This record gives sequence, structure tokens and C-alpha cells, in this order.
Amino acid sequence: MNQFTLKLSYSSHGHISELDGIRGLAIVMVMFYHCFPGYLTGLGWVGVDLFFVLSGFLITGILLDSKSKNKYYFNFIGRRILRIFPIYYLVLFIIFILVPIVLKYKIPHHFSFYMQHQGWFWSYCQNWLYTLEGFPENHLLVHFWSLAVEEQFYLIWPLIIFAIPNRHILKISILLCIVAFTFRLLPLSWFNFKPVYRYMATISRMDALLIGGIIAQLIRNDLKLLEKIALPVGTIGLIIFILGVMVARSDSFMQLPGFYTAVDLFMGLVLLTSFSQIKRIRRILRNPILTFLGKYSYGLYVYHYIIYILMIYTIRHSSIFHFSSYLQRVLIIGPITIGLTIIASLLSYHLFEVHFLKMKVYFQNKPDNKDTSERKIRSAKYQNE
Repeated sequence: MNQFTLKLSYSSHGHISELDGIRGLAIVMVMFYHCFPGYLTGLGWVGVDLFFVLSGFLITGILLDSKSKNKYYFNFIGRRILRIFPIYYLVLFIIFILVPIVLKYKIPHHFSFYMQHQGWFWSYCQNWLYTLEGFPENHLLVHFWSLAVEEQFYLIWPLIIFAIPNRHILKISILLCIVAFTFRLLPLSWFNFKPVYRYMATISRMDALLIGGIIAQLIRNDLKLLEKIALPVGTIGLIIFILGVMVARSDSFMQLPGFYTAVDLFMGLVLLTSFSQIKRIRRILRNPILTFLGKYSYGLYVYHYIIYILMIYTIRHSSIFHFSSYLQRVLIIGPITIGLTIIASLLSYHLFEVHFLKMKVYFQNKPDNKDTSERKIRSAKYQNE
């Protein structure tokens, strides 16, 4: 029985470098999926699920630890706004306001989808736009759907945790996972949704965030149970995921009942490797490349696909470059996109985002005394967000 137990070592204090490695792993999968499209990278979209599970874990943990503090909701929302809003709205400002002014006569016609529906983006509801309308021809901002899912979850989940006694939160989390699973089974005709609703609707995808939340609860309140079930449950999720990909054709496996839940259960196991007592695994997650990418993962996610789509459009309409073959796209456009994305993310973080992040100090839950060491611990802890 012991061979199926995943021994874990966890502390909620201090910055956890392995979690940066998890972020780095997730963003690598997503960027390779978008920038190097092909058979080997075709499952890279699961990096988004890893982001969801990790986010649910961190957010739920912070909410549980700060539930009894003053300004609980206000401080939480304030920190999330400072972390997420600046470059999100910077990109929207550039695309929806500056670009139409500067490039008024050079904007491709299929960009009009975004201009006509920009209200959905300003209000963080674009995932529901895709659910109702389907994918646009221009994929410039398609990847922003996941940001909308997380932001909507951030608004509601803190209220649920605050309103419900701690002893019932785990049950509610499991119940909501069942709701998400059931929602994905409902006929499209009931809501006039497009098939992508199973992938992009907040209700459809909240089980990924909730599985992360369940891990956060168990790792605090019942570590032995988590150690006992993590490996078997995660392995079952992996097996279902592999079978789904093997049995179904093309992307139709993404419509299979329980497919996303299986993926997220496996991603939960991947997350838990960051707390595993297996030193080799944790050493891999502390790899400087992974932790570097993890630190800047938000900017990398926001910018990478925009840069890739703009490069494709520019090259297609260039009289100098003629990259038509798949090999040329993989060998030239993909690597250049990755390089430009890293540069953009570094500049964005150090010249723009960092000024907002410094203001997080005004939204921290103050310790009961003036012990500066405890204040430093809390500051480090929130770096994991």
C-alpha cells in the first residue's frame, strides 16, 4: 500500500520555488502548442489546465488563511487587480484604441470581429462571447478566454468561502465539480451554444480551479488522506486522458464525458510533485529555466499568441519574406516569436507591471503585531499568487 502513497512536504509560509517551475512547465506547453503547431505539441493546451489547477490551489489557500482577517474580500480583489489588470488592459488599449488610429487603413477585415465585440473583452466576459459565437477567423485574442474564466472565478469563489463554514467547503467544492461535469453533458440546443462551450464556459471549466482548491484544503486539513489518494486518482486521470486521445479522432476527444475532469485530476498530481519528498522531481522544478519562465509566465501568456499572429499576418503580406511551408514556420516563426515574447515580457514586467505590484503592500492582511519578520513571511507568501 505504501508504494501508492505520495509523501508530501508542505509549508504555507515563504516563496515556493517549485511552484514557479510548475508555472514554467505550463507556459512552455502553451507556447509550444501555439507557436509550433503539430502532432508533438498538439496536447500542449493542457498547460492551461495546469494553470487553472495551480491558480485554484493558490487562491483557495490564500482565502482560507485570510478568511478571518479584516477587509478579506477587499484585500484579495485588490491584489488580483494589481497583478492581472495592468497588462491586460494595456493590451486592450493598444489593440482597440491605438491600433485603429495608427493603422486605420491597414487593419485586416476579419479584425472587425474584435472591434464589434470589444465590450466583452473590457468586461472580462470574452469566454462567453466565444461560447455564443464560436472562434473568430482572427485568433489574435482567442487565448484571453482563460483569463476571463479565472477572473470570473476570483469574483465569486471568495464570497463562497467566506459564507460557508470551513467544514463544508470541501463538500461544496466536490458538488461544484459535479455541476461542471454535468454542465458539459447538456445538449447544445438547450442554450444555443457553440461546441466550444465545453472548453471555454466558466461553469464548464470551474472544476479545474476547484480541484486545485480541493488540494489546498486537503493539504492543510488532511495531509495523510491527500498522500493516500493523490497517486491513484492522478494516475486514473492520466489513463482516461490517454485512452480518450487514442480512441477518439482529431479533437473530438475533447467532447468526451469526463475528459476535462480526468485531465485536471492528472494536473493535480503534477502540481503535487512540487511538494513531493522525491528530491529529483523537486530539483527539476527548481531548474533556473523553468523558474525564470514561471516568474514571467503571465506576461508570456498574454503576449505570445498576439506576437505569433501578428508575425504570421506580417509575413503573409510581406514582399520580402515568403514563408509558406510548415517547416519554415516551425524553424523560423516559432523561435522568433518565443524570443520576442520573452523580451516583451521582461520589459513589461520591469518597466510597467512592477510599479503596480509594489502597491500590493496596501492590500495585505496585516499581522496581529508589528513583527517585521512575520510581515516578510506574508509578503513572500503572496509572491506565489
